[in-house]
Amino acid sequence: MLGAGEDLGRGNSIPSKAFERKVAEIYESGLRLLNALNVEDPVYFACALVMVRGLRLSRDQMWDVGESHTFDRDVITTPDFQILDRNEGRPYIGSILPLINLIWQANGYEQSPFAGPAWNPFNY
Repeated sequence: MLGAGEDLGRGNSIPSKAFERKVAEIYESGLRLLNALNVEDPVYFACALVMVRGLRLSRDQMWDVGESHTFDRDVITTPDFQILDRNEGRPYIGSILPLINLIWQANGYEQSPFAGPAWNPFNY
């Protein structure tokens, strides 16, 4: 996914909506697995992006060409977030959005441009 921009002739862009959706899908799959295995709390979630130096998160579906920031490191990691509510349900605003926003901050932005009360990566 991180190389999709290059594959599509879009240089160093990461399709951010697809990326956010994939993070949410992985989170949801992980929760199902933990519950199926009866893993007890506490449970943590984190994200690491590898080989991303020079890549940027696209800010819209049209692979924006305006202001852009790139990752300045090869590896971007988020802190571990404790999952406080396994029953939160989609779109996991309390669980996933803070992690997504940290990744955007590592790319030079304050938060995801899609963040807000209606944020739902499953609808992208």
